[in-house]
Amino acid sequence: MSTRATRLVHCFHHAGGGPEAFRRWPEQLPGMRVIPADLETTGGAEHATIGALAEHWRQSTSDRSGIYYGHSMGALVAFEAAVAAFADGDPHQVPSAVVLGSPPAPGGPGPAPALGPDHALSIRTVQGLERVRQYVPSRAVLPIPVHVLWGELDGVVDERDARAWTVRGSMGSGWHTLRHAGHLFHIAPGGDVSAVLRNVLGQEDTVEEAA
Repeated sequence: MSTRATRLVHCFHHAGGGPEAFRRWPEQLPGMRVIPADLETTGGAEHATIGALAEHWRQSTSDRSGIYYGHSMGALVAFEAAVAAFADGDPHQVPSAVVLGSPPAPGGPGPAPALGPDHALSIRTVQGLERVRQYVPSRAVLPIPVHVLWGELDGVVDERDARAWTVRGSMGSGWHTLRHAGHLFHIAPGGDVSAVLRNVLGQEDTVEEAA
């Protein structure tokens, strides 16, 4: 892998979220270029499926190398973006690893929404959850490591559903449980999140068995 590829971190936000979810990431990953995707406001509303969101991002992004990080709904977008990258066959435009935060089960009922005090969901969140419910992966396994992060206090995505994504990557894929973390741990990333990402960014050639 090239040094340039290890310097980019493309980030895909959760349903109802936006690029601001990753505003603290640059300070957590010094020396890396964090590039948050805007899935909802940059043409996202009319792209009803996970695959369409991934394709829209690809068409609007010139350098698609590096690491892909996706959270919840964004995890599915990150996976599909990686699938499409390898289908293109351009070795300079593929990710070296995919990191999925709290990924929901593909083709299932979707994650249970974490309701606020007013029990209201935004239109963007409802649209995102519907995309998750309709999603079926277009490829079973990626030829690169898939790392999964899951918070032990996550009340939205079940551990079993998240852990199943580790078998969708190559040797070196891994499972990482984050202590004292809930579903939206990426908004305020702690030391554990940063440590995993730095390890993936700096040690793509090491091999470890998935837990």
